Amino acid sequence: MHASGAIVSKAIPFVVAVMALGRAETWAVLVLLAIGVAQLITDVTLSTRASDWKRFRREMKAAR
Repeated sequence: MHASGAIVSKAIPFVVAVMALGRAETWAVLVLLAIGVAQLITDVTLSTRASDWKRFRREMKAAR
């Protein structure tokens, strides 16, 4: 996955949760936020050499 796609996939639950405020049930917004936080935590804690964050850093460094 390209770094920009990885970042977007991490941001989508938060964007949808903000858009759902006032329109969706509270539990649904909380589930979206929990999914987003879980994605970030697992990505940071379980990262390997090929992780999305490290790939993003490598690509940004190469772009400079």
